[in-house]
Amino acid sequence: MLETPDEPEPPRERVEVTMAAKKKRQSYTKEQREAVLADVPTIGVSATARKHGVPQTSVSGWLRARSREGLTVPAARRKTPPTPHETPTATRTPSSRVAKTYTPSQRAVVLEDAAKDGVTTASKKHGISRFSIYDWQRSRSDGPRGLGTDGSMSKHTTLGNPRVAVACLRASKNEQRLSRDAQRTAIEAWASRERICVAAWCLDLGVRCVSPIAERPALRLALVALREHNAGVLVVAKRDRIARDVVLAASIERAVTIAGARLVSASGEGNGDSPADAFIRTVIDGAAQYEHGLIRARTCAALAAKRAHGERVGAVPFGFAVDAGGVRLVINEQEQATIERVRELRACGHSLRAVAGRLAVEGHVSRTGRQFLAEQVSRMPDGERLVARSLLHCAPTTSPDSVRRRPNRATHSSRSTTRVPRSSARIGPS
Repeated sequence: MLETPDEPEPPRERVEVTMAAKKKRQSYTKEQREAVLADVPTIGVSATARKHGVPQTSVSGWLRARSREGLTVPAARRKTPPTPHETPTATRTPSSRVAKTYTPSQRAVVLEDAAKDGVTTASKKHGISRFSIYDWQRSRSDGPRGLGTDGSMSKHTTLGNPRVAVACLRASKNEQRLSRDAQRTAIEAWASRERICVAAWCLDLGVRCVSPIAERPALRLALVALREHNAGVLVVAKRDRIARDVVLAASIERAVTIAGARLVSASGEGNGDSPADAFIRTVIDGAAQYEHGLIRARTCAALAAKRAHGERVGAVPFGFAVDAGGVRLVINEQEQATIERVRELRACGHSLRAVAGRLAVEGHVSRTGRQFLAEQVSRMPDGERLVARSLLHCAPTTSPDSVRRRPNRATHSSRSTTRVPRSSARIGPS
């Protein structure tokens, strides 16, 4: 028996919903709106909407429309009458606010405090919005004006007045009074000879010759002063007062060029714009870097010689003290006992924090009378080992490390060697 296919169902009629079938939106006359808005200052928007059966959004929209038209809604009534001494306060309008402007030097001071103490602290200290400080930081990170997108000089860089200069001085130590006076005298003589007015003096004290621009506040203020005074020259006594590094000197000179000025040395080396002058500047910067390397090498050799003779170099390590002459290191028995106790606890498998807590329980404290930290505990054996090695420079055959780490080395050796007692590692040369 053949099955006949089911006949398709006739298409259903689409029910078209007309706009008339939808719920009509209720409209209100102007008098009805005024009656509703009259109750808003008394009982509020929500209570007014429930009282009149009007959607709360409609009441809020009517209030906004009234404010746009320039009409004001009466203020809400007070539950208690005002006292006689109360006076109405004036309402500040947006048009009465005046934006305060800041000079580049003021911005530099604020940004320096923000980098040191944080944006929130700098904002409270100077009374400036945090968002303004954030904008200044972003503008500084994007680079100064005049720098193109490819890192080259922009054609719109404004050049300063070549007859106005900003002087920059640098001294590696705060005690170098003669160096500061000599630099100032040389710059004043150059300014008098070239008939140039020095508008600002910026002094970096205690700044090393290889410190980057971010760690030299006076140099940063000098770059800002170039734009503030429209100066076209940044003058230094000598090229090495800028930096004793070829790359750093080139970056500082490039920053000066971006600020619309040129870097000039009062001594006169390489102040021109010719290729020969550029070559001379590079050679002088390289010689200054070489001189800095020699000074560093001599200083390290002198410190190593003092350390080898058991003399004090820098801070006194834990476990030792300075003798009456203030030169040589001597054993501090109490601190040595603390170091020995640290070794015993570490040999038992205790962590650094556990060792610090155990020392506090046993009465071992630091030189300031406080509990030891885990970092201080970790440095104790290393400092004692280095000083003990320098004290035993006269007996190089056996070092404190070999005595402590390999006590049975003499028994396994084919030759008989004299073993140094443990106590001898703490006795300096006579």
